[in-house]
Amino acid sequence: MTKDEFLKAAESKEGAWILGRNLGIERFFENQQTKPKVITQPIKIYYDKEDLVMISFDEYGSPAIFAYSANYVEISDENGEIILNLRRKPEYYDYYVRPDCSPEEYLTRFMRTWKLSEDEYRKYSVSQELKDLSTVLIDPLAK
Repeated sequence: MTKDEFLKAAESKEGAWILGRNLGIERFFENQQTKPKVITQPIKIYYDKEDLVMISFDEYGSPAIFAYSANYVEISDENGEIILNLRRKPEYYDYYVRPDCSPEEYLTRFMRTWKLSEDEYRKYSVSQELKDLSTVLIDPLAK
């Protein structure tokens, strides 16, 4: 996937499914003997002139959303790899930590609110069908 193809997909109403590789986690654990399980994960991205919205899944398969102001996002293409530089913490995020509802209730509410279909949830969170996803490097600690 080229940067232009990525932007076209991310700017569409369907968004772009990618395999995000977290460069911040890679750098932090570079010289450590133990490494976290999740360095790459499926992520759905919506992008427009105002915001970049990312939907991902935690280690238990619950969806989470992170929204960034487009002013603090830079998308570059270096040596044929797309890099998503995030220059600030998300301005909005939502993930399951609520004791006021069950995980099933949270999932239903999340899918209804954030444009995540049941098919997408099953494909990327439950089944982990990742072979057709293009890798995008994500730097959450970009300066």
